[in-house]
Amino acid sequence: YEDWFRANGNRLDDCVLTHYCCEKRAHICGTGDGVTSTGVPVTAEWTCAVDPNVIPYGAEVMVDYGDAAAFCKAQDCGGWVKGNHIDLAVETHAEAMERGVLVATIYWREA
Repeated sequence: YEDWFRANGNRLDDCVLTHYCCEKRAHICGTGDGVTSTGVPVTAEWTCAVDPNVIPYGAEVMVDYGDAAAFCKAQDCGGWVKGNHIDLAVETHAEAMERGVLVATIYWREA
């Protein structure tokens, strides 16, 4: 599946990858209501926030870390998620802070 994405997906080099949490309390990661901007529940390790002008809502996304890959779905956006930037949902705020900011190659395809 990874090879298919690399051969056929839309590629974004040097994409900024940040993380936000699913904790149900209002704080820096969001409103805490557990609902994305597209109206679906935020799911850790699956939901990602995108700039819908770059990656359309509903797109399947592969984050290529070089030695591993992760898959997610473009279901959310954020006020500071602009351009070649995705924000991946994780379970806890501590995990979001621990994972920090990375730069990766992103592939996406419309579902």
